[in-house]
Amino acid sequence: MKELPDWEEYESSDKQDDFEDFMPDSDKNSLKPFYIVVAVFMAAVILMVIFMAIDKSGDESEPKPASAVSSSSESTPEQSSSTAQQQDSSEEESSYPVKDRSEPEQLGNLGNLKEAIEAKFETYTGEWSAYVKDLRTGDWFAINDKQFYPASVIKLFAMGACYQQIEEGRMDEQTYYPTIVSMAAYSNNSSFNKMVRTMGTTYINRWCASMGYSHTFQYHGLEPSDNAEGLTTSDKPNATCSSDVGHMLEDIYRGNCVSKEASEKMYEILKQQYYTEKIPHGIPYSPNTVIANKTGDTTDQSHDAAIVSTPNSDYILVVLSEEENLASKHGMHFIELSSLTYSYFNGTQGTVPTY
Repeated sequence: MKELPDWEEYESSDKQDDFEDFMPDSDKNSLKPFYIVVAVFMAAVILMVIFMAIDKSGDESEPKPASAVSSSSESTPEQSSSTAQQQDSSEEESSYPVKDRSEPEQLGNLGNLKEAIEAKFETYTGEWSAYVKDLRTGDWFAINDKQFYPASVIKLFAMGACYQQIEEGRMDEQTYYPTIVSMAAYSNNSSFNKMVRTMGTTYINRWCASMGYSHTFQYHGLEPSDNAEGLTTSDKPNATCSSDVGHMLEDIYRGNCVSKEASEKMYEILKQQYYTEKIPHGIPYSPNTVIANKTGDTTDQSHDAAIVSTPNSDYILVVLSEEENLASKHGMHFIELSSLTYSYFNGTQGTVPTY
């Protein structure tokens, strides 16, 4: 076995060590401090890397402030507009206090008419609701005053909300008047969706609450149309009830819906109603009779609501109905109920004709 050279012989050999360039000298006593310095330096570097990694990890795990999230997130113009509308809506909520329209039924001389309509409802299939008010005496009644899906009757409330924004200078009437007429008089779904998007998707609900139409809600756009996407704010359906519809029609009639001027314009729009095959069809034609109405129809719902003014009477008749897949068959019932009501108000008060 070959003997290893002693330390002095090894030191004096021509062989080069990998760390030779870093050694201050070739003295064997200087090697030990050098390795200590290197070890300490490497340990310091390793500890520094570890601390930096921990610090960075902690920063990333903390939630960013809202301002930081907002500034770092990109959004489309449509998203920005939607956010602005939601912010505007929340800021304005305090300016629309909720109004209470609840009142005890005032039947007066309408008892016989109420009984007659209730009797008719018992012979009809499906579910029915009615609201009748004598605008001259203030007598009124409601039958089965529960929430129904409003179909296009929701456009009546959208029209009122539009005129509220016009009144406040937030919407230009000249620009949007054709769309409002298309929505309310011709029941165009795309026009309705356009106005909802223009006003903000929560605006109609807040406006209805401020007017006391407390059972009326708009949660989505209307189909068929090409612009309903993006308007849904809830999985709940749109809703209204016969008394809410009746209250709004009365507000329009008395000039209390938004303002006297706005009410007159809405009244004129409803007088132009294109769909007149229900309540108007049960009223004899006369140049002295004025009818302003709004209908609503789907496969499962059929509705109509009208202000009727004659030389002898002014009244409101609201009829809502629902029957799965068969609502379109209800047309003749509306005509019958309208004729019965007209005859009551324009014949001998308290006398109901028989059919």
